[in-house]
Amino acid sequence: MAAEFTFSSGWKADVARQARTLLESLGPQMVADAQRGVPILSGDLRNSIGYGTAIENDEAVMAVYADTPYAAFVELGTSRMAAQPYLRPAVFRRW
Repeated sequence: MAAEFTFSSGWKADVARQARTLLESLGPQMVADAQRGVPILSGDLRNSIGYGTAIENDEAVMAVYADTPYAAFVELGTSRMAAQPYLRPAVFRRW
């Protein structure tokens, strides 16, 4: 016996919208986790952490980011400074 499934023509877009709604609920939690884990000198880096969601090619996507010029150096480290990850741990804790 075979099961037959039929989908409306816009089913991918419907799923993407539902997935985006889920990501919208996770975004603030990831930002809060990252803000708790970021090293603080002036608070600029902590205050620059945010997130955004979008639907691209019928797929829901989310970016968690910090937009200070030195954010990547703190996250990944340099030849003179050890990495102090704050974004990746926040994202991975939620999955």
